Formats: sequence, C-alpha cells, structure tokens
Amino acid sequence: PGPSLLHTTSLPIPSPAPAMLYTLVYWLALVFGFLQLVSVAWQAAVFFWRFYALRELDLPSRYGPGSWVAITGADGGMGRLFAREFARRGFNLLLIGYSSCNQVANQLKAEYGIQTRVLEKDFARAWEPDFFADVEAAFSQVDLSILVNNVAHRTGWIPSHSQPAKSVLETISCGTVVQARLTQLAISRFLERNSAPKSAVIFMTALCVVPNFGLSIPLSNTIRSTFLSVYEAANCFGYSHAMSMCDEYSSSVYAGRIDMLNVTPGAVITENTKALQFNPFHATAEKFVKQIFVFLGNVQGTTCASPVHVLATALAAMFPVGTMVGPYSAPATGRVLATNYMRIHESAKAAS
Repeated sequence: PGPSLLHTTSLPIPSPAPAMLYTLVYWLALVFGFLQLVSVAWQAAVFFWRFYALRELDLPSRYGPGSWVAITGADGGMGRLFAREFARRGFNLLLIGYSSCNQVANQLKAEYGIQTRVLEKDFARAWEPDFFADVEAAFSQVDLSILVNNVAHRTGWIPSHSQPAKSVLETISCGTVVQARLTQLAISRFLERNSAPKSAVIFMTALCVVPNFGLSIPLSNTIRSTFLSVYEAANCFGYSHAMSMCDEYSSSVYAGRIDMLNVTPGAVITENTKALQFNPFHATAEKFVKQIFVFLGNVQGTTCASPVHVLATALAAMFPVGTMVGPYSAPATGRVLATNYMRIHESAKAAS
C-alpha cells in the first residue's frame, strides 16, 4: 500500500508558568479580600463598642477630686462646653484665652461652686519669647490634672495667595505653637504629681487622613480643603504632634500615668460654625463633647467622637469621588468656610 494520507501531529504542551501565575493571583486576591473583610469586621466591632457599650468613668476619682483642668479657647464653642462639663463634675477650672473667659468662669463658679482662674492671652502672639511664662507659673500653683488643647484659629481666603499676612501668621501661631508648648508644660507638671491619680491631655485636632479601602486604595488618603491652606496645614501639625505624643507617652516608661486622647472632629456645629449645617455629616457640639467624656480614660490615642464622622470617613474611604466633587465635598466645604471668614474679617476691619 502507498503512504498513509493521515499524518499524526503532536499538539504543543502548554507551559505550566501561566497556570501557576493565575493560581497565585487568585489566591492573593482571595487573601486580600479576606483581610479586607476582617478589617471591616474589626472596625465595626470597635465602632459599636466605643459608641454604644462604653460608659463614662468616675473622672474625679481617676484624676483627683478637686484637681484643676486647663482649657484653651473656653470663651465659646466647644471650649465653653468642655468648661461646663468639667465644672459639673466638680473640677476646678483654669481658663486660658480672651477676656470673655471671665464671664464663663464667673457663671460656672456661681453655678457649681468650683474655683476658677482666668489667664487672658491672645494666642496669635504665642511666638513671643516669654508668652508662656505666666502659664507655666499658673500650672505650678495648682494641682493640674487635665489639659484640653482646644483653641484654633479657623481662617480661609479666596484665592489663598491673597490671604493677609497677619492672618497667615496668627493662624500658624495659634494652631501650632500653642499646642506644642502647653503640652510640654502640662506633662512636666503631671509627672510631678503622685502616681495614684492619673492625668490627661485632650487634643482637639482635625480629621486629616482616612484609611484606604475599596475604590480608594490607589488614591491619596489625605483630607484637604481648598481655600483653607494655612488653617489645614496648622491642623495637620496638630494632628501629627498629637499622634507622636500619644505614642510616646503611652509607653511603659510612664506606666500609664497620662491618658492621651487625640480627637479628630469633622463638621461640628457651634455658634461659630453654623455655616457647616449644610453638611449632612455634621455633629452637634453638645453631643460631641459629651462623647469625649465617655472616651476619656477609656480610649487612648486617636479617635473620632461622633458616629456620623466615622460614617463619613468610611464612605470617603470606599467611595473617594464623594470627597472630590459635589455639594458636600472638601472643596465645597472649604469655599463655605473661607467665604464666611472673609465676611467676618471685612466686618471687623470696617468696624475698626
């Protein structure tokens, strides 16, 4: 018979490399997804524990009955609320700020029978060499147990390069030097106390970063608002400074003698921030401050103090487009605050 018309051909054997690569990618994606789910579950558990399970500690027993609390910017806003809540719990008050702090001090002294002192200070001049001399002296004269770093100088300008130089310097001075120096002075005083009653520092800073999750993983996790460049930069200083201090003084070297709480507010409505009411994720100052009292001594380090701020952070982490565009975005918020500040600035300038 002639040659066969059927010819056998050998098929190429696929290389095992692509199959192994696909398998590796599959398992990495599976592990990554599992870790993300574990992270979400953990954060949810922490959320419910902090906002619905925690109860306020006996603060006078923890920090010393009749001890003193120093509060900056106590003439209004959250500072005045802090003063009232501490007075209601029997703490004596050292209020540091404008002369209007005297009115707050007199009212709380009459209402709660506590001792009060007022140091009239213009924090915009905190860069002066001897600015804190009388503060240091006042700290040494009382049993200081708690410092509330509350003061800030919210400014903004449209456009930013036109912001007056005086406003720039005052914002930086108030938002950086004050917290750094007062914290140094207070901690030095705290470490002179007996180890039995604890001491505490409350930092009121800002929501500067969000965790990256979901669609936001490839993007920056910083929160920033246009038209508020100097104020936002001062906030970032306060946030980073507080984070570093919390890490350092929670170490075993200090044996848990100082409670460190770094609170990162989102939109909080006071008489000075009514312009933020358009934001659906705002919190009332009263509820916000009361939640901080629940956290004090129970929570160490950095935390939000409002459930709506936690929700806003989670949404920003998963769906970052909402922080970049739209009526509730960071740029829109910055424009509202800057416009409001410019109006107040021009009114004060006209009145003078």
